[in-house]
Amino acid sequence: MKTNDSRNLSYQCMLVNGPNASALDMEVMRWFADEHEVMWIPIHEVGPDADDLAVAKAQMARFPEALPIRVFTDLFWLPIGIKGWLFPAHLENTDVVCTRTASKEITFGYLQHPATGGRLTYRYRTEADVPEWDAAGG
Repeated sequence: MKTNDSRNLSYQCMLVNGPNASALDMEVMRWFADEHEVMWIPIHEVGPDADDLAVAKAQMARFPEALPIRVFTDLFWLPIGIKGWLFPAHLENTDVVCTRTASKEITFGYLQHPATGGRLTYRYRTEADVPEWDAAGG
């Protein structure tokens, strides 16, 4: 057995670094390449349907806290379908959202405020004023 045999590695990950890799993908890959501590903080969304609050509460019970992400492949242990903030410990805020959309698929993106269209961040005040609602007496 060779010492550099890939079967001896504790983890492996192939990342596409080509024309389809976005600036956001490259930024996240740099966090891991620079060995930053990263946390995934779940975002529990409540939709408009009657059962959505119960679904969100069930998700909160199963995934109540932040999860440490030590290496890129730890992202494949995230729960499927739940968005979460990807938060490098060296930063005070983040606007990066990470979702495991399928067993071997991770996506990175941003969230936009539904009324203002502005980019949301982890530290965004949910009670912040929305001009359209204020004008309508909301």
